[in-house]
Amino acid sequence: MAEGDAEAAEYYKIYNEDPELAAFLRQLESLRKILKNKTTLMIGTDSAPFTLLSTDFMNSKESENIQ
Repeated sequence: MAEGDAEAAEYYKIYNEDPELAAFLRQLESLRKILKNKTTLMIGTDSAPFTLLSTDFMNSKESENIQ
């Protein structure tokens, strides 16, 4: 099986078990690829995957952990 197929199969498995986690992992992977080298970006954090970098995202996750 090709490397891409194996990676896709893993994502589908995770997605079926926990769709929110799978979306989060895809966003992290996108950030890793985009920010691979020393990169300077001037972007808004209101669209994926850059929402992960916003303080609103972090605050919402902290409040979920408290409840």
